[in-house]
Amino acid sequence: LPRRMKLAFVSTILCYPWGGADVLWTRAAERALALGHQVFIAVAPAVANHPRIAALGVAGARLHLRTGHTQHRGRRERWTQAVGQALRAPSSLVGALDAFAPDVVYLCQGGVWDFLVEDGLVRWLEKTACPCVPVCQSNDDRDVVAPESQAPARAFLAGARATIFVSTHNRDLAGRQCGEPVPRATVVANPVELPAGPAPAWPAETTPRLAVVTRLEADAKGLDVLLQAVARLGTGGDWRIDIFGRGPDEAALRAEAASLKVEDKINFAGYSRDIRSLWSNHHLLLLPSRREGCALALLEALACGRPVLTTDSGGARDWIESGVNGYLCPSGSPEALANTLR
Repeated sequence: LPRRMKLAFVSTILCYPWGGADVLWTRAAERALALGHQVFIAVAPAVANHPRIAALGVAGARLHLRTGHTQHRGRRERWTQAVGQALRAPSSLVGALDAFAPDVVYLCQGGVWDFLVEDGLVRWLEKTACPCVPVCQSNDDRDVVAPESQAPARAFLAGARATIFVSTHNRDLAGRQCGEPVPRATVVANPVELPAGPAPAWPAETTPRLAVVTRLEADAKGLDVLLQAVARLGTGGDWRIDIFGRGPDEAALRAEAASLKVEDKINFAGYSRDIRSLWSNHHLLLLPSRREGCALALLEALACGRPVLTTDSGGARDWIESGVNGYLCPSGSPEALANTLR
């Protein structure tokens, strides 16, 4: 940036405590502070508990806690937000932005179309003419932008200073979903953060050990498809899949694994922070996702010298050449995943 500026990072992710989508914008905020810029961050309380957010506060960032989107659902919400903005209420995001007066707003979105439920923020951006840079993480081929939302979506993206995607697939998919290519779109990969050192040695264990490293959310991460695929493969053979992670669907997934009688092949291994140790004991990463951006688990596995079997979603094609450093298969199909596993 050409001069010291006021930069606001506003996250639309309100339901998860921390994830890969948070790493890219926090790295940018850390760098901005190191260069002497003023930084404002707006995140959900659960995200604010993460050590990286606390460190940003210690370094001088202003923190605003978000408890909901700036969506106008009716007259009461519009009136409440107007009063909050007029009084610059601390609980109002637009009021906090008024007080900070940013030069640029980075809208850090879990999904490409999150801004469609942030119309209060969008109106503030229009009123103030503040430059905005949407940072778009995940997208899904099943997503549909309603006809009445397509023109507003195109107008918002056309007015953005730039739009950042973390994969070419999601950039191109967003253009198809809203009816025209996204202007001034840039692809920036999520950063891999591993301790310095050589890649873990190939496991001495000869029994194939596959790892799934993901949030335990059945639909988006395709874990229901994985269990059905394993059931199609049967229980023969000396191989197993360890699922690392936690999330809202763990109990349901365990129950489904028991129902499908695949407990001998599926092990729920809990959450692990030690990526190098994990890849010291596993041969291949398995990502059956329906919705992705640029999965950090994929990049970490490749950085550790492990191949990746992934569905053709998000950034998979940016990184995986099927048969060379991994395998690609269609998403959402237990039969296709079972055939690729074979």
